[in-house]
Amino acid sequence: MCYVVSGDEESKNWVFIGLNQLGKIGATTGFAIIYFWSAEIFPTVLRNTLIGACSVVAKIGAIMAPYVSDIVSQCPDLYSFNQSEQPFYFPAYTL
Repeated sequence: MCYVVSGDEESKNWVFIGLNQLGKIGATTGFAIIYFWSAEIFPTVLRNTLIGACSVVAKIGAIMAPYVSDIVSQCPDLYSFNQSEQPFYFPAYTL
């Protein structure tokens, strides 16, 4: 791994792009598998209700995202965390 990261900027760029695309493919594949797998596990009424609720929450999150970005950009001191604190704060924000 040190060999991959110790090169010049051009070679690092291709490595990070490749890892980025691998992560996107993994997230898309995982979502598709879970979406179709849930169809086999849960009863139809429960499945439709829960997928509809998740869709509503996702759309509300998509609507709120630009506003949250504006708030964070206007008050950077309030929302600046150390790298070691982020794993503790961000899960709490999802509740």
